Amino acid sequence: MKPAFHPLTRAWAILMALAILTLVLGLNDPHTPLGIFSAVALMATTVVKGRQILLDYLELRHAPGGWRAGLTVYLSLVALLIVAAYAATYYGWPLKR
Repeated sequence: MKPAFHPLTRAWAILMALAILTLVLGLNDPHTPLGIFSAVALMATTVVKGRQILLDYLELRHAPGGWRAGLTVYLSLVALLIVAAYAATYYGWPLKR
């Protein structure tokens, strides 16, 4: 049975939906409590988009599991560091003298 959509078309549609979500989340004021939530949500969508690109466009879906897991962990760590840096500056670190 033939799939309803080509896998790359499906991946493109998912990436477009996540791009629109990213734009909507990015409209929040970064100086409100929702700003931290927005930063976390933005980075989460970035990890999902990166994983989608890795799996479908770079064809890692058929690669050994170690490659998929390693690159997903790498994407997650980079996103976590970005959120940590944003949260640190949001909460006043480093302290200004």
